[in-house]
Amino acid sequence: ILDRVHQAGDQFVDFSELFDFEEGRSGVVVTFLAIMELIKESLLEIVQTEAFAPIHVKARVPSEQIIEIDESGFKAPVYRDDELGDEKELGDAG
Repeated sequence: ILDRVHQAGDQFVDFSELFDFEEGRSGVVVTFLAIMELIKESLLEIVQTEAFAPIHVKARVPSEQIIEIDESGFKAPVYRDDELGDEKELGDAG
C-alpha cells in the first residue's frame, strides 16, 4: 500500500486504486484493515471533500523515512503440547 502511494509522489491516490479486487473479498478486507492501520499510525492522510465524494489518500511520510524490517530472523510462535510434552509451531496440524 505504501509503495503504491509513494509512487504517486506528493499527489493523492484514489482510495479504490489501492485495492486488487482479483484477490477476492478477503483480500479487500485485509487491504482495508491495513489502510486503517496506516492511517492510525499517521503514515497515510485520507481526504474526502463531501459526503459520498471520492476518497483520496496520500503518504504523510516520505519513503526515505520508512524503515523496512527483515522478518526472516523471527521465530514462529510456538505452544507447548502438554499431552506429548513437545513444542509445536502455531498452525501445525499434527
